[in-house]
Order: sequence, then C-alpha cells, then structure tokens
Amino acid sequence: MTVLDRIAPASLRERSIPVLETERLTLRRPRLEDAGALATLANDRRIAENTLRLPHPYALADAQAFITTANAGDDETVFLITARAGVVLGACGIATLDGETPEIGYWLGVPFWGNGYAT
Repeated sequence: MTVLDRIAPASLRERSIPVLETERLTLRRPRLEDAGALATLANDRRIAENTLRLPHPYALADAQAFITTANAGDDETVFLITARAGVVLGACGIATLDGETPEIGYWLGVPFWGNGYAT
C-alpha cells in the first residue's frame, strides 16, 4: 500500500485505472454509457457458459450494476475491451478472488470470435 492508496478517495481510484492501447484494441475502465452494448453482448448463453461470474440472461440492469461496482475495491481491476474506434468487444480483468493468487479472466462477444483477439 502506498500513501496515495491510504488517502485517495474512491473517485480518484476510478479515474486512475490505466488505459492500455494496442494497434487494434483499447482496454479501459467501463462507463455507464457502455451498458447497452455490454448487455447486448453478454446476453448470450455461450458467454455465460464460458465464464465464472456472468449470469444468463444478462439484462441492462446487470450491465449497469457491473459498471457501477467495477473497480470499486482493491481486489479486482476491470477493463472493457474495445476496438480502437470505440466499439465494445468484451471485458477482462485481474482479481484475487481467493485472497492470494491473482486470476485473469476475459470474454469477447460472439460476433468478435475468430478474429484473432484472444489467440
């Protein structure tokens, strides 16, 4: 823990989630305006079957709740995966769910499967 961690309000932590960019993709924190696209992509049984924590069906309210609580704690950092043009493709994150071992998780919307994003 650093001095900044001890004194930084939650709103500062949310703003300090880094943006990671590659030639094709951007990883950034989720925003409420992403809820519609997120709900549309995540509301596919194939996504739920391949993830640990996504319910099915996945409604707009689920996406809004996810976005509202994303990055609120110190045990998980969540990113949306977007195309460079801003189109939401999916989500990823790193978390210490058992308190010790970090785990990486991700999912991509079915329309973006087979495009080499997660090979």
